[in-house]
Amino acid sequence: MSLAVPETVLRELGRTEGGSEALGLLVRDQHTRRLVLLRALLDAAEAAPPALCPPEALDRLRQDWALLEAAERADRTAVRAVLLYPLAGPWAQRCLRGLTATGRV
Repeated sequence: MSLAVPETVLRELGRTEGGSEALGLLVRDQHTRRLVLLRALLDAAEAAPPALCPPEALDRLRQDWALLEAAERADRTAVRAVLLYPLAGPWAQRCLRGLTATGRV
């Protein structure tokens, strides 16, 4: 599967049009974005000092990532539905910001 968005689909989206192909690409890309965001969260937690991400929390994150990988192998559609839940993205972004912000409060 190609990750590029065909030019015709970009034109349709630019005109606020687009059919099932455009919608499918947008959903696919949102799913990929959420997976990358969650992986970035795990990587940031692993790089964070123990005072910010205690070892117990890091162990839990690693277990949760392994569970996500297993679930993705078992039922990709179910995982996609969970990852596309409207608050999953903002939650992960906020967690990532908390682990990577330079001016911590």
